[in-house]
Amino acid sequence: MWDPATTSIDADVQLRPDVSLLPGKVLKSHSQIGGGAQIGPNACCIDAVIGERVVAGTIEATGVTNGAGVKVVSFVVLESGQVVNAEPQVSSES
Repeated sequence: MWDPATTSIDADVQLRPDVSLLPGKVLKSHSQIGGGAQIGPNACCIDAVIGERVVAGTIEATGVTNGAGVKVVSFVVLESGQVVNAEPQVSSES
């Protein structure tokens, strides 16, 4: 965790080993962050399942599942129930 003062993590959140939490993130409810994932800065994940080695920028993710190795660029809102399993980059232009 880069900056604990700007990071909020609920007690029910599960973090696997080697997760990188950049400044300004909020992890809520039953979110699960896979090993080697990098989240933030300024990301908000609520009830999200983030797979291993996912790289997610400034995102809003509520009730979503991101499979292993997915890259989600900044300024993306992932809809509730959305599942991203492919390796291609998810961007606000897709």
